[in-house]
Amino acid sequence: MKSENEDDSLEDIESAQSQPPPEVPPAPQLPEVPQLQKAEKPSWQLSRPSRKSGGRLFGFSTDSPDSATRTYSKVVMAATVATSLIGPMIVFALVGFWLDGKLHHQVAYLAGIGCIVGFFAGLVSVMDILRRLKK
Repeated sequence: MKSENEDDSLEDIESAQSQPPPEVPPAPQLPEVPQLQKAEKPSWQLSRPSRKSGGRLFGFSTDSPDSATRTYSKVVMAATVATSLIGPMIVFALVGFWLDGKLHHQVAYLAGIGCIVGFFAGLVSVMDILRRLKK
């Protein structure tokens, strides 16, 4: 026996199959694809400052073609002045302190002498850096 619900669902299916399918709307008109223009290659070369301007950066001339490289190296050299003075002082003082301990000295006079020798070694290093910066 078929129930009434099954009969109704069969009738709905048959009526849906007899109906024509809905109309599909037409496809929209698409615009044409834009044409790209060929771009020029970018120039990665830095322009040189004019000689009239007398370009200077941190007191160094920027007129030569590789002046940026030279300026950078000079700034880095100038930044090492403090470590060039203090570094040898610390190293010689530590060597003197170590020698005082090995030789069982009551007063660490070798550490003091090492500090003085380190100061003069650092001074020579600073003078060398300053001489190279003037070039």
